[in-house]
Amino acid sequence: MTTTTTHCPTLIAHRGASARYPENTIIAYQAAIDAGAKFVELDVQLTADKVAVLHHDVDLQRMTGTPGDVTKTQSADVLKRPAAFSERFGDKFADNSLCTLSDFALWISKYPSVTAFVEIKKESVQAFGVKETAAIVLAAIEPIKEHCVVISFHDGVIAESRNQAPEIPIGWVIRHYNDESQRRANELKPKYLFCSTKRIPEDRKVWPGDWQWALYNTDTAAEAMDYFRSGFDMLETNCIVDLHADANFSQQPPTKELSMSNSQIPNPNPDDVGTVDLSFGTAFNVNSANESASTVNPHYDVLVIGGGIHGVGVAQAAAADGYSVAVLEKSRIAEGTSSRSSKLIHGGLRYLESFEISLVWESLRERELLFKLAPDLVKRQSFFIPVYNRTSRKPWMMKLGLLIYTILAGGRKNTRFRTVPKSEWDTLDGLDQTNLKRVLQYWDGQTNDAALTRAVMQSAQDLGADLFYPARFQNATIQDDGVDVEFELGGQSVKTKAQVIVNAGGPWANDILAGITPTVEPFAVDNIQGTHIECPGTIDKGCYYVEAKDKRVVFVMPWQGRTMIGTTEAKFTDDPDKVTPLDEEVAYLKEIYENHFPGRDSTVINKWTGLRVLPAATGVAFKRSRETQLPVNDTSKPRVLSIFGGKLTGYRATGEKVMKILKRTLPTKTPVASTRELPLKDPSQS
Repeated sequence: MTTTTTHCPTLIAHRGASARYPENTIIAYQAAIDAGAKFVELDVQLTADKVAVLHHDVDLQRMTGTPGDVTKTQSADVLKRPAAFSERFGDKFADNSLCTLSDFALWISKYPSVTAFVEIKKESVQAFGVKETAAIVLAAIEPIKEHCVVISFHDGVIAESRNQAPEIPIGWVIRHYNDESQRRANELKPKYLFCSTKRIPEDRKVWPGDWQWALYNTDTAAEAMDYFRSGFDMLETNCIVDLHADANFSQQPPTKELSMSNSQIPNPNPDDVGTVDLSFGTAFNVNSANESASTVNPHYDVLVIGGGIHGVGVAQAAAADGYSVAVLEKSRIAEGTSSRSSKLIHGGLRYLESFEISLVWESLRERELLFKLAPDLVKRQSFFIPVYNRTSRKPWMMKLGLLIYTILAGGRKNTRFRTVPKSEWDTLDGLDQTNLKRVLQYWDGQTNDAALTRAVMQSAQDLGADLFYPARFQNATIQDDGVDVEFELGGQSVKTKAQVIVNAGGPWANDILAGITPTVEPFAVDNIQGTHIECPGTIDKGCYYVEAKDKRVVFVMPWQGRTMIGTTEAKFTDDPDKVTPLDEEVAYLKEIYENHFPGRDSTVINKWTGLRVLPAATGVAFKRSRETQLPVNDTSKPRVLSIFGGKLTGYRATGEKVMKILKRTLPTKTPVASTRELPLKDPSQS
């Protein structure tokens, strides 16, 4: 690594913007990130039922105003208490809530350039033991592990964390600045050493070692710069908002040069380099917002707006066909529904009820192809359909549907179904057997939707596609020779020209059309909200296809060591950026789970919501067509094509269809690959 000039220390938001907001709360972290923080620190305790929550003290009194030992209190009780810190803020934050570590991980995943220092508190280690505490915390941060560092005063729990998850860095918070601590630090070899400014000796001698020092707490610019000049590069502060706004701090002249290896340098903004870990561990060759606008080519054959599964699928198809391609993504790959789906690669058994035979056939064909192309990402999974006295779909109807499903899948041995003998019912994960008439078993696929989306984007980039993020589309003008496009990249307005543009904006697609001249008519759609919840414990046998009281089908399935239940379907008319799980949706899914699996823990430890785009219509969303709509501005020579709707399973086929339409406009090129043959690799395993 060449010598780097550093102007001022890297700041860590200690428990968020804790000088202005209740510590360890989402609003405190949001304020810190809005102020420019690239590093945040949070404290984690475990509840009596072993749910990781953001909380500093073992006593709940200071934060919630009510007494209790967090390690001896059930999570349902802990989470309903206010995170108000009334001693400091009075009633100002009376409606603010405590947060689980899983919910925090879901929220901060929107900010892939922010690193979280997750401090495991010693009281929880003492209550639940080193191994179990580490395992619980690591499971909660698994989705964001590329952007986390596990830290603690308890040296045993960080050592165990590294043992269980060696890919996640560790940091030790030293209690005493003495020879014994230095010896232990040399044994642990953490990536970060944290120490209180009160414990640093007057001579400020820094222990040599392959780690970064972080001091807490420094709340003035003068103090921060003083410690920085003494050799401490990272400083925790409660006053992140004030320090980032302090001109004397932010405009300090160069005072220090560091010569370090890549592994030693803290990168406060991973977007600053050409290859970054983006979105949970995917290594992309990214043209990021902080690069010069000169990285944008003046002309592309195909410009895709939107980095969801269909946008990246089109990018892969276009690049495979030999065209130059760029993808504009406003935040990160798989930001929206492509990371909030039911995680299924399937034909859509229930679509047979609405006679969408061609859709089911195409999806089953794509399912089988993905089993071959992405064996690390798409797994064949067993599905069970319990049929009760109350079930509206009779056993003969289910069997007929499964027979058609098997035929459409090609009748292969591993696609057939069976009736599960009654002697096996007791093995079905505690499934309720009251008035149970029959259990049918068939096979479909399950995936990590976000990882699959990233793998497709990586495949497109391997073929030469560019990815720009965060890039916000501003406007486009259709000309005789192409489309002039303007977008914002790194605070700059950037212009390029494309032969065609593909609007893959999902719920934002009509907003994108509104920025195009001449006017392109919007497409009549409804945004449909779909919520999922997660409960403790995993389902071992497979996925369950169960019927709710309103006759809708809901899935109960294993997901990353937990049980996932979903989904709901409700019309959503607000800003797509504001979609959030509704209390009634969570209660609906929880009731379904409790009715079918009465002996299992139904505590909701995580929840999320995505938006599906369906053709506008009256009536329930459950019965609407799932066919993908591909409207264009001009059928004979399209310059703008939009994608509305579509299934995760069918993304590749959609890409093929899009390119077939766009070739009416695009010049003839020689294909360099076929998406039917391109293997997809899990980027996190690269």
